[in-house]
Amino acid sequence: MTHELDTDGAPERFEYFMVRVTRSAHHPNRIAGLVERLGSGEKRSFDTGEQLLELVGGGFPLGSNMQSGTGHRNATSG
Repeated sequence: MTHELDTDGAPERFEYFMVRVTRSAHHPNRIAGLVERLGSGEKRSFDTGEQLLELVGGGFPLGSNMQSGTGHRNATSG
C-alpha cells in the first residue's frame, strides 16, 4: 500500500510494510524474518537487521527473492 502526501510543495511517499521477526535463543542479537509490502502482497525474506533496513529503506525493489502475493504465504530465502 502506497500513497503520497504533498507537504510544502514536496511530495512524500508512504509505503506500509508488515514485518515478521524471528529471534533465536542461541543468537539473541540476530534477527531474521519476512517483510511484506501491504497492498501488493509482495514478500521478501531477510537474514540480518541490515538487510531489513535495506528492504524497507530502499523501497523494496523487485528481485529474485520477491514472492508473489498470490502464491505461498511465506517467502523463501535465496
